[in-house]
Amino acid sequence: SALTISAGKFGVESLAAHNILMRLFFFLAPFGDATGMGAQSFLPASLYPLDRKSYLATIRRLGAVAIITAIILGNASAGLVQATGTFLARDGLLLQLIKKQSPYLAMTLFLHPLVALMEGSVIATRDFR
Repeated sequence: SALTISAGKFGVESLAAHNILMRLFFFLAPFGDATGMGAQSFLPASLYPLDRKSYLATIRRLGAVAIITAIILGNASAGLVQATGTFLARDGLLLQLIKKQSPYLAMTLFLHPLVALMEGSVIATRDFR
């Protein structure tokens, strides 16, 4: 991918740090994907026939689940990097690069459930226009 090529330009350690952080993302991302699947599953029932109260209640519940999931995933990624740093990599420079880039992973995993919820909502409402 383009990210791998860009990371490779900065050296082997940078590419290895990128690879480790991508693996952590793909390990934790399915928990965020569940919010999009929930929207696709639960929104159509409130859209047909249109029940505005039920629709808003469903959106609020799904939003709350997405926010809670986002907070948990953001903190879990930061905690994983801090707690398992020496398990992920033994090289000092590599550990330093991973810890330096881990806030970006945390932010990405924080935003992921919210984006998945929006995407699931769009997919769920697409059939009722």
